Amino acid sequence: MNYKRRERIRNGFDFGLKSRCFGSKGSAPAAPDYVGAAGAQGEAGKDIATQQTWANRPNQFSPFGSSTWGAQAQIDPATGKPVTSWTQEQQLNPLLQGTLDSQFGMQKGRSDLAAGQMGRVQQDLGQPFDWTNLPGMQGLSPTTKTSDEAGFSADRERYTNAAFDSMRPEHQRQEESARTRLANQGLTPGSDAYNTELERLAGTQANERWNAVNQGGVEQQRMQQMLMQQQGQAFGQESQQADVQNRQRQQAIAEQAQQRGMSLNEMNALITGQQVAPPQMPGFTSAQGSQAPNLLGAAQSQGQFGQQQYATDMQNQQNTTMGLGSLAAMAAMYFSDLRLKTNLRKIGAHRLGIGIYEFVMFGRRQTGVVAQELMQVRPDLVVRAPSGYLMVNYGEL
Repeated sequence: MNYKRRERIRNGFDFGLKSRCFGSKGSAPAAPDYVGAAGAQGEAGKDIATQQTWANRPNQFSPFGSSTWGAQAQIDPATGKPVTSWTQEQQLNPLLQGTLDSQFGMQKGRSDLAAGQMGRVQQDLGQPFDWTNLPGMQGLSPTTKTSDEAGFSADRERYTNAAFDSMRPEHQRQEESARTRLANQGLTPGSDAYNTELERLAGTQANERWNAVNQGGVEQQRMQQMLMQQQGQAFGQESQQADVQNRQRQQAIAEQAQQRGMSLNEMNALITGQQVAPPQMPGFTSAQGSQAPNLLGAAQSQGQFGQQQYATDMQNQQNTTMGLGSLAAMAAMYFSDLRLKTNLRKIGAHRLGIGIYEFVMFGRRQTGVVAQELMQVRPDLVVRAPSGYLMVNYGEL
């Protein structure tokens, strides 16, 4: 659509509405060119998009270099329609360009050097991991069980018997001395006093022997503790030796793994070196798109206004040409076509079963029925005017 045609549409001349011309006498005005209005609105949207695209592609210049845009006309191979092809070009400051070339050269050199390492990597990783020459794992031997190996019961008995042997002569001497002392006191064997004194002496000696038994148990416990300490020391030494050997094994595994991966790590370090990045250009505030003019809505509003104006003219013309003779017969006939009414709102019901509405017709707020509804129940009260719109005989309602 060319520029002049869009201008005519914007001015309302292409809608079939010649300012105050609403068609010939007795005929409705021509319908607006809705398709043309929609097309004009779409063309306006394309123009705005084109302007916005141009505004958001500025050529930029900074101490680091420049970023420029170029445009050329091309044909879209998918649609066959002409389109604009954009090209963006960045140019660096000569000093930065030299630095970039140097970086590219170093990067290529690192890549070539890394490629030369592939033979070493294949050689190192081509051999399986050697588990045969590693230090073996060392565990701990079971500890000695004291209940099976050394109860020290014989030592306890030996200690107890030795105590008994050492106190037996003394006990015999004490008993002989007690018997001599009791006889000198005139006490005879078998008397109560005699027996009581010997029983006291026997109890004292029994306590001494019991103490000897207890001392044997204490000696047994002491020897048992000494054995446990010795076993603990032996366990600690064995554990330290096992820990040292196991650490040596882990160290050997880590060293072999590091040796196998050394060439691969060196190659990765070479190919992941410094990367080249384009310079950052200064930012700018981008243009914001605007809405295309609502030409289609304007056409619809213009068409609605033309229809209402036409209906008003038809009613005024009909009232004028009816003549005085038919004025009384047509006095109660009014336009009530649904097509002429806007802002329709039901406010009640008629006895004939139809609705009573408030609406705007011919620019005025009115109240009445809808001719299309009345035709369903009383078609005799509805008349079609020469304009094609329906009228209702309100006098008979």
